[in-house]
Amino acid sequence: MQNPPRTQSLDLIFLVDCTGSMSTVIHAVAQKLITILDFVTTTFFNVEVQVAFVGYRDVGYGSHIIYGFQDPVSIRSKIAEIAVITNCDEAEDVLGGYNEVLELLKGRSRKRHRCLLHFLDAPPHGKRFHGVEKDSYDRFWNIEPPQPTKPSHWLTECVQTLCSQKVYCNMIQILKGRNQDILRKTVNEFQTEFEQVRGQHGTNKFATTTVAFSGGRNQADMEADVQNFVSKVLKAVVDSLDSSGMTRSINSGQITL
Repeated sequence: MQNPPRTQSLDLIFLVDCTGSMSTVIHAVAQKLITILDFVTTTFFNVEVQVAFVGYRDVGYGSHIIYGFQDPVSIRSKIAEIAVITNCDEAEDVLGGYNEVLELLKGRSRKRHRCLLHFLDAPPHGKRFHGVEKDSYDRFWNIEPPQPTKPSHWLTECVQTLCSQKVYCNMIQILKGRNQDILRKTVNEFQTEFEQVRGQHGTNKFATTTVAFSGGRNQADMEADVQNFVSKVLKAVVDSLDSSGMTRSINSGQITL
């Protein structure tokens, strides 16, 4: 039996919609980041982790939030201070967020395991991602957004680059109200692009997870939402790292949330 490596290096990237409807999710990520990483280091053998965070806004509503790879404890406090911004339509600059992720990966060693967790409750701009022909839903549904925002067809290049960089992506859909059908269309567009990548096993590099938030305002409901969120995120991380070939610890087990 082959001995496991002395150290397994991991780049864990959080890509998060930082518009108004996502404040609960951002709070949960900041609150439970260390719990998530403790679980990773317990489940997998001798892991050294660097964390990066990209929070995307919408076109014309402020700059994206970018925290490069760093110590998890340092980045946690920065995430906790993020203020969300509400925009005028439902669609967001999702592809702009992915472009920032690719920029962060430039110069990073490809020998590191790479896991991207994308949290969203709204689709990218462009009818192909949601099927809605209303300016009130997406003011760029039938035209490409202005530069430097990436056009909808850039998704092909984006996915090819992610696969060549050996990034394992998990799209975590935050279900609220009636957004499930629209997010399903977004997921299908991304999944199709990953499936088209040949030679880089694109199909194995994309997964999706759904998390439902009750929206309850009492303490018990909010705590239940966070616990459900964390359990789904933990499974998403473990599944992605298993797919990447990371070696599990002999004593891997459960962790108290």
